[in-house]
Amino acid sequence: MDPVTVAIYARKNNLLDAKGWKPPGLKKLTKMQKRILCHVKLHSLRTKPIHMYGFEVPRNHKQAIAIDQRNGNTKFADAEKAKIFMRRWFLLA
Repeated sequence: MDPVTVAIYARKNNLLDAKGWKPPGLKKLTKMQKRILCHVKLHSLRTKPIHMYGFEVPRNHKQAIAIDQRNGNTKFADAEKAKIFMRRWFLLA
């Protein structure tokens, strides 16, 4: 058996502190698994699409353009143009 499977089994059945279940590095392996799972969860949270009020919200310009192309409209491009116009207007005023 591989050590990962043994570590998962030992953790599920609370055998990590029992006699005979302490091969070297077993506890370290379970801590490493927890750390890796946290990183995987954070990565999925950072990369999954965000939806507000039933619409997908872009995280950057590239995603905004992709959403516009997918939907066949220019709503995000128009919003970006309006935002740039307002910035210039406020800077000149």
